Amino acid sequence: IHEVKHDGYRTLLIIERCKARAYTRNGFDWTDRYSGIAKAAAKLDCRSAIIDGEVIIQNENGIFAKA
Repeated sequence: IHEVKHDGYRTLLIIERCKARAYTRNGFDWTDRYSGIAKAAAKLDCRSAIIDGEVIIQNENGIFAKA
């Protein structure tokens, strides 16, 4: 088992009160840049959560594309 390294952007999703915000590791609010991700996270069946992950962008062929 292994994980492919895509070299994306570390992102924290903060979910509370049916809303989600996306922050960089330096604390910048990137919710507008990741609006699709934030909208999807807000629909998760939870009261609150903090999700630590990496955001990557792939083109229609699944190839990594720099933002």
